[in-house]
Amino acid sequence: MRPHENYSPYFVTGIILTLAILISFQVYIAREPGRTTQDAAHDKEVAVSEGQALYKRNCITCHGSSGEGDVGPALNDKTFLDTTADDTIFSVISSGVPGTEMPAWNQSHGGPLTDENVRQLVAFLRSWQPTAIDRHTQPKAGDPNNGAQIFASVCAICHGADGKGGDNAPALNDPDKLKQFDDAWYQSTIIEGRPAQGMPTWGTVLSPQQIADLLALVDTWRQAANGPTPTATQAP
Repeated sequence: MRPHENYSPYFVTGIILTLAILISFQVYIAREPGRTTQDAAHDKEVAVSEGQALYKRNCITCHGSSGEGDVGPALNDKTFLDTTADDTIFSVISSGVPGTEMPAWNQSHGGPLTDENVRQLVAFLRSWQPTAIDRHTQPKAGDPNNGAQIFASVCAICHGADGKGGDNAPALNDPDKLKQFDDAWYQSTIIEGRPAQGMPTWGTVLSPQQIADLLALVDTWRQAANGPTPTATQAP
């Protein structure tokens, strides 16, 4: 007759091991959000650092060392960063802006940068947002000669040479229109565009200085046609 075997020690050991595994899982789960947050913060820090290096190598010439804008628009700008989604910034960097000096940077559009490089640039630009300057509230003196060059390269394709109008857009150098609307109306129209009528939101492409130059050009048209600039904005 076989002796009676006592399995109690094995049973107790199994329960203890099971409880230890369950406790270990609970500890891991409790720590996971913090670890994930730390990893995300580290990844963001790396992306911003890499994006800064890419910006210094490729973007300073046109957008300025601190994103203040030069040939290209200001990027360290509160309005731009508050109203423009990361996907939009990614798309503009990737494909460039036709008709301007902004080239396509993504390899998928013939440029030198990978998708990851472009995402790093976006991360770096986004890091400016908490301290970005509200440049649209700062008045700027415009240069009508620069404005004429900008108009010829960006606006004339739709609004015609010297703003005389074209097949796809109305005349801007029109005495009645220039008399009716002041600089504030034209500035708002340039910045916000008229998407429903096919006019882009140029405030995300042109710098505040470039917009000021365009307004100075409009002023020369207005002075030639109707005299001094109106002092109050009238509703369209």
